[in-house]
Amino acid sequence: MTEHHHAHVHMGEVVLDIGGDMGGLIVHTDADLRGEEIEVSPSTDPTRLTHTDVQERVFQGRTVYTAVFTPLPAGEYQVARPLERTGERIRIEGGRVTEIDWRRAQSD
Repeated sequence: MTEHHHAHVHMGEVVLDIGGDMGGLIVHTDADLRGEEIEVSPSTDPTRLTHTDVQERVFQGRTVYTAVFTPLPAGEYQVARPLERTGERIRIEGGRVTEIDWRRAQSD
């Protein structure tokens, strides 16, 4: 079965419901990952996956592509695209948003 992602542009800010021992994660990507899923899993249990897809967003007049995860319990995680199954390790802290940048270098 083929999965179809519908094009939808999100306008404005993202509200993250975090605090206490819950944090958020934003993964910045290039446009080519729009609609692709990104997964996070606790380092202690790689089978417990949380995933979301990369969305196009317009924020302050600029188009950006992000995957937004919230809330995630504080701890160590691995972030990856599903087919790769290996990725970078990050730390989520309660009450904070962790941001990682998967964009290729942009020339201005």
